[in-house]
Amino acid sequence: GNGHQQNGHPLLHREITNGGGEEIYETDFSVTEHWVLDDHRIVGAAVMPGTAYLEMARAAVEKRGGEGTLEIRDAFFLAPLALRDDEIREVRILIDENGGEYSYKVVSKPTVAENGEAEEWQPFSIGKLSYFDADPPAREDLKSIIARCNRKEIVIRDDDEIDPDLGPRWQSLQRVYLGDKELLATLELPEMFEGDMDYLKLHPALLDRATGSAKHYLVNEGHYLPMGYKRLRIKGPLPRRIHAYIRAKDSGSRHETITFDITLFDEDGVERVVIDSFSQKRVNDATGTIKLLAGSGARANGASENGAQANGAEAMYQRSLSEGIVPSEGVDVFRRILSANTPAQVIVSTKDLRASIEQVNSFAQNNLANVADSAPVARAAHPRPADLQSPYVPPRNELEQRLATIWQENLGIENISVHDNFFELGGDSVKAIQISVKINEAGLQFTPQQLFQSQTIAELAAILDPSQAQELAMAATAGVNGSDSASAASDQPFAGLSQAELEKIAMLLEETDQDDE
Repeated sequence: GNGHQQNGHPLLHREITNGGGEEIYETDFSVTEHWVLDDHRIVGAAVMPGTAYLEMARAAVEKRGGEGTLEIRDAFFLAPLALRDDEIREVRILIDENGGEYSYKVVSKPTVAENGEAEEWQPFSIGKLSYFDADPPAREDLKSIIARCNRKEIVIRDDDEIDPDLGPRWQSLQRVYLGDKELLATLELPEMFEGDMDYLKLHPALLDRATGSAKHYLVNEGHYLPMGYKRLRIKGPLPRRIHAYIRAKDSGSRHETITFDITLFDEDGVERVVIDSFSQKRVNDATGTIKLLAGSGARANGASENGAQANGAEAMYQRSLSEGIVPSEGVDVFRRILSANTPAQVIVSTKDLRASIEQVNSFAQNNLANVADSAPVARAAHPRPADLQSPYVPPRNELEQRLATIWQENLGIENISVHDNFFELGGDSVKAIQISVKINEAGLQFTPQQLFQSQTIAELAAILDPSQAQELAMAATAGVNGSDSASAASDQPFAGLSQAELEKIAMLLEETDQDDE
């Protein structure tokens, strides 16, 4: 189903205004009404694909009728939004305009809280949009890309890659030409869904499958969840059949994040959607994925629960394996089905089927009931862990102080040292994105990737403001030499550079920090 379409768009049900210059669209999302949920599951649970937020933002801003080509920038996914199969969930997208620049924020809250108290609206995705004057869309010779991507050609047959978690609109991948750190994939939305194109310009299933092919074929190990898009330009609506040209960007040795540039072409090789830096964040194991979906809020309740939750998933996996059928039984069952006049669909189960279904449902619901609230809650501040490697060094300037405050609020720890490692303090990818949002709100240009590369407040401050790093270094030198800081300045690598030049260097560092970690 496409949901109620008062607005002519299945993902934007109704407009509600608050008179504050903000436009708000509200949608009642449910698994029964929305294929974006029913067809997109993780470990059996319906989870909103991040691409649906991009299409919601595009549609909401385009309703205002701007001129030029629309660009979505700095779009981040803050937490996975999972729904139970019987749930109706209010989701709002808030569009704010400021001098021709738009920002969007997708928020949601459960219909009824577990404890009957009023729930907070929780943010799930944020980003910016604007129009710009673009050159006509470029045309690329797809044959020359195919000639380059000549390591392997993979033809996907219907029975090859059917992922039981993904519904029919996601079964669009047809062919992959694999090259060295690049590939060209051909995708086609099944013909029966042609009608989707009447109102979806960034078809969420097509876009999600195209961007998902990047990790699937270019990164061999690890589980990843989408983190965000640096820039996505919509040169034209996505047609039913597209070619995705994907290039891996160097992600540094840690592979904590992986980043791709992706161009989506139509049949004639004309670009339709151009993506600069689609990033995904590593989730360390499959049970970790479940844990992240379960809210990554477990740490607040003590680490032991965290372990128990992971082990619960592991145990369930082992148990379901033990309840499976062995190969010889499978062959026997197959023979028996073929020899009898059976109906079109047959289910083989080693135990009571209803009980199995109930068990899976309750597992998914328990784990997904507490998706993390990504607004920094005023948690009780815990003392700084005693077992950290570095001694406590307080913030030494205004920038370090601002960063320390943001970290302390988000991690719920007091007196964080400027040399404490973010991940040793219990930081994770969701918190990294939340912290980077706060740093951006404070008026500094920042991406979560920088936090994966520079994992202490001192390192971050040095990237965000090289001049303060210079002063600290100068002060340190002055202290050692006992000389005045003016003469010490000539010993510094930054000496003699203007603020503008320093900022330029900082920008270059930011651009290359993925290249040479």
